[in-house]
Amino acid sequence: MVNKTCCFTGHRRLPTAKTEHIIKRLDNEIDNLIAQGVTDFISGGALGFDQVAASMIITKRQMGIKVRLIFALPCQEQDKDWSPEHQRLYHNLLREADEVYFIYPKSIIATA
Repeated sequence: MVNKTCCFTGHRRLPTAKTEHIIKRLDNEIDNLIAQGVTDFISGGALGFDQVAASMIITKRQMGIKVRLIFALPCQEQDKDWSPEHQRLYHNLLREADEVYFIYPKSIIATA
């Protein structure tokens, strides 16, 4: 059996006035993808759309739908400058993931 995969990426700051609409559209699109046989969903884990999408996959799985959540993260310290609340949410999402991959083990800071 071949697994089909969907990758999520989106804006870090979702417009407040459109957030509900975005979530409804995303939920419909995820349902459509699942109906087409998509089983693996990959998120970059960043604030905003990436985390909303990951949360929706966790919800689908809790509903008994056979989907997997995979995080492909830029580095282990992605959340170092986030608020404690955002860090908590991020680590809760990571604990729910089926797999977590880091591109780099630590943050790389460009110097001039």
